[in-house]
Amino acid sequence: MNMHKNQLTARQKLFCEHMVGAGRGSGARAARLAGFSAASSHVTACRLLKQEKIARRVRELQTVAAVEVGYTRERVVNELVGAFNMAKLMENPAAMIASMRQIALIFGYFNQEPPKVVVDLRGEVEMDRLQRLSDSELIALIAVGNEA
Repeated sequence: MNMHKNQLTARQKLFCEHMVGAGRGSGARAARLAGFSAASSHVTACRLLKQEKIARRVRELQTVAAVEVGYTRERVVNELVGAFNMAKLMENPAAMIASMRQIALIFGYFNQEPPKVVVDLRGEVEMDRLQRLSDSELIALIAVGNEA
C-alpha cells in the first residue's frame, strides 16, 4: 500500500477518534481500543501523540466535539472560574484548588516532560574533594562561606 506520509493509517485514525471519544483522553486506553498491543499501549500512545499529523487530527476532533456540545475553551475556563468563585464563597479550599488545577492544565502550566538531569563531572570532583576534608577543614570552609 503506497500511502502519502501525511495520511493516517486506519489504526491511527481509530486511535485519534478514541482519544476524543471512548478513550476519554487516555492515550494508553485509546491505543488499546484502536487495536495496538495492551502491553505497550503507554509507549505506543506517547509515540503516536508525538507525531504532528496525529496530534493535529486529535486537536481537530476535539474542536469538532467541543462545537457539537457547545463548549469552547473559553466557556470551559469561565465555568471553572465560576466554580472557583463558588468554592471560595463556600470556604472550600479543596474545591478551589481543584478548579485552579484544571485551569492551569488548560493553559499548559504543568510541564509534561520530565526534567532533564545534567551530569557534570565537576560536581563529582568537588564532592570527592569535600569528602576528603577533615572536620576542622570543613568547619573552616563553612566559616569562610558564612563571611562571604
